[in-house]
Amino acid sequence: RQHSPQLARSAFLLVLVSSPFPVMAFILMTTQWDTSLLSDDGLLVYKVKVTVIVGYIVAAIVLMVLFKIKKLLLRIGFAWCEIAVTVLATQLTFTFALSDNFYLCKLLGLDPHTALLPARSGPFSDTAFLLALANITVALHFAMPIRWYILATHEVATVLVYGVCTLGLGGPEEPSSQRLRFVALFTALVCLTAVGKRQIERTERAMFARLVAERSLRTQVEFQLSKLDQRSLSAPDDGQSVPSTSASGALFRHLENTVLGETLALVSRIGRVEQWLIGEEELQVFPHDLLGRGSFGAVVAGCFHGTPVAVKFPLRSIGSKAPADIGNELRILRKLRHPNIVMFHGACINFEHQNIALVLERVDGISMDNY
Repeated sequence: RQHSPQLARSAFLLVLVSSPFPVMAFILMTTQWDTSLLSDDGLLVYKVKVTVIVGYIVAAIVLMVLFKIKKLLLRIGFAWCEIAVTVLATQLTFTFALSDNFYLCKLLGLDPHTALLPARSGPFSDTAFLLALANITVALHFAMPIRWYILATHEVATVLVYGVCTLGLGGPEEPSSQRLRFVALFTALVCLTAVGKRQIERTERAMFARLVAERSLRTQVEFQLSKLDQRSLSAPDDGQSVPSTSASGALFRHLENTVLGETLALVSRIGRVEQWLIGEEELQVFPHDLLGRGSFGAVVAGCFHGTPVAVKFPLRSIGSKAPADIGNELRILRKLRHPNIVMFHGACINFEHQNIALVLERVDGISMDNY
């Protein structure tokens, strides 16, 4: 139902493009044909042709008026809109067939060379008729949002109309072998158009299924992240609590234990979830370029993806409490953002030495020793 307005706009364009041909034929007939000079046979052809063209124009106008009513489009549904446009296109096919002077005379059992005299004389050709059917078929398959199986009736009707006209009634001045070849080529064109339409629908459905799968996966990931956010909100903020009052704080509290392997693995998991964990291959450390040294840690220069950084790591000589102290600093810095605080790029965990290194913004300025 959501695509009904789109189909209505496409149908309006189809009518807008195709209507000038029957309208022009109608104007030429009414202005150039002198009905007083026509024979009874010619007058019959004139009346039938005018009736067919006017019938199509009226049907097109009625359909366009109905398609302008949005409530009606939503009520009848997209499938009935497809059927209505397909029926209109099939009627246009019959209109072109019955408005062709040669085939109309043949259908009425008249001689086309004598029935339309003096209004119409000279050689006949069905090239315009064939091109009109081909244009209708291509436009209906590739310019209209109609499913391929609904168009099957139009495809069969189009091939039958041209086959009956060319082979059944006899084409104008072409031998039978030539007419048979034209029918075969036109049938191949319709079949290839149908196959192309089917392939486009398969591709669109596969892309839509992929889009739905990606959105479903994104929804699941967002749901998991919301659960993590709810867990973090249910506990006091890490920046305002001691390590033992929150889930991540309790985890960092375990850094004081002698066995750090499992706890560092859990910290690494939190870092991947919160996207602050830095791999060892991403960080380049310059241990000889010492920037500072404190009571439990040292700061050296480093490079993180081409950006100069300051790398802070604990000094093992202080004791087993150093990893817990730097872990507590990590717990606080990972959520702090302020112009007067150096930016926290992330942390790098060395499982071999069971250490945590903080990767911070390197600020070039006056040394604190000057104050």
